[in-house]
Amino acid sequence: MQRLGKRNDIRKPITVDVLKRLILILHHVRKSIYETTLFRAAFALAFFGFMRIGEITYVNKNADNHVLKISDIKFNDIDSEVFTIMSSKTDQIGCSTNLILSSNDNDNELCVVKMLKDYLQLRPDSQGQLFCHLNHNKLTRFQFLAVLRSALNFISLNPQEFKTNAFLIGDAKRMRKTNLGRWNSNSLKYYIRLSRFVN
Repeated sequence: MQRLGKRNDIRKPITVDVLKRLILILHHVRKSIYETTLFRAAFALAFFGFMRIGEITYVNKNADNHVLKISDIKFNDIDSEVFTIMSSKTDQIGCSTNLILSSNDNDNELCVVKMLKDYLQLRPDSQGQLFCHLNHNKLTRFQFLAVLRSALNFISLNPQEFKTNAFLIGDAKRMRKTNLGRWNSNSLKYYIRLSRFVN
């Protein structure tokens, strides 16, 4: 039986418009080209890949198995790439899932494939977590959220109104419509919010 909460859900999503604004100003809140490219790719993948923050950043040793590795990504051709999600919070038995992302020919500034390719061209040649700094240190949850807050502040949005799952909320409806979601219907309803199911 599902629990029905009475509190109003005031979480704001990272929409496509907000995502684009964040990506375009990241060079103002990061000190280097590498860091700017890293966070552009991380933000884009979090949104278009419908990723949980624990799947793209280091949280703790217990959750390390859920984080995307460089070996999990493969490019089918110039227009698409495949990620193998080995396990996740809702997949405790470790059944892998393939996630296919395609290029966006209509808006190059929001093309997740291009941003990931740009990042991979600069990424150190090492195995391990997909997103890492130039010194090989893993991108952490704390760092991801700190940069997100700084970027939101820069575009005059209140970071307190956006939670760690803001990227999920923003893209959940699109993923559901295109049948690309990896979660069960109950999880999707939670992240999309029931009011947004009304057409």
